[in-house]
Amino acid sequence: MKYISTFILTLILALNVYSPVYAANPGTVDGNYYYTDIVTYLWNTPVNSINIGGVTLIDAESMSHYGFTVKWHSKERWLEILAGKEDISSAAKNGSLLDMKAGKTGTVAGKYYYTDIKTTLNGEKIISYNIGGRTFIGAEAMRDFGYDVIWDNNARALTISKDYLKPSWEWVFNDGTETTLNNGFTLEFANITTNDGVEFKLTEASGEYKSVGKLVYCDKSLTVVIYSDVNEYGDYWKLITDNRNIIYGERTHEDTPERRAELSRAFRISTNGVELGGEMSYIQGNGHSDYIFIYDKPLLLEDVKTFRLEVGFK
Repeated sequence: MKYISTFILTLILALNVYSPVYAANPGTVDGNYYYTDIVTYLWNTPVNSINIGGVTLIDAESMSHYGFTVKWHSKERWLEILAGKEDISSAAKNGSLLDMKAGKTGTVAGKYYYTDIKTTLNGEKIISYNIGGRTFIGAEAMRDFGYDVIWDNNARALTISKDYLKPSWEWVFNDGTETTLNNGFTLEFANITTNDGVEFKLTEASGEYKSVGKLVYCDKSLTVVIYSDVNEYGDYWKLITDNRNIIYGERTHEDTPERRAELSRAFRISTNGVELGGEMSYIQGNGHSDYIFIYDKPLLLEDVKTFRLEVGFK
């Protein structure tokens, strides 16, 4: 169920409709949109926006310049928008995309039209409107899809972002007991989400998985905390998989691209049966090692049906 901001947007726009008869006729006028002095930002970069009855709409089609994946399915008349990351194009950065005309705040800037195009954001339908042949969606409504939408009254600014590195789920197995890790391991989980929230059940555990302290899942990364083979000074550690050293040395060793590449070959993460692309990094702690896998693209936890971690060379 989408929340209050979506309901308010629907109500406001419904009150602006000229006649219920027009609802069945794409391309007919649905109401007016207005000039606004509000500046709307995606990832701290300005995006085209307009105002309808006090509600801010942003240009959905230009979101591909802000790290989102935007796909048009002509047969289904469906505009698909998928989770974005802070990856801004040069056109967005230099402002060349901002082509909405300026005018006196609160005065009519143009008309919006009824559309039969279905628009989805991360797989869920979001209300959309036709502004001069382009699709716009509600900025505040994105809050209902897990985005942070912050209003700054002094600056007259609306900022849309998302902290993809904020933990979404955590699984704790080992409370800190150090375990020799000589071979790989596999852990697999299945989504058993209930009305109380997202939950995962461990469905497979094989190999030397008892060295795993915990897993921390974020929409953009997975952190694997491993307790293994640390001497009494806590300054020497090793992780051996299939009798090969993946990484070893003193705590002062650099986190080099070569070592990240080697780690990436040994850590394989799959969701919904598909192996994720990304880059591995690590942090040495006192008695534990934190391995951090940064995904190529954000993956919202609610979209994960199965989750599998394999450590070991193929």
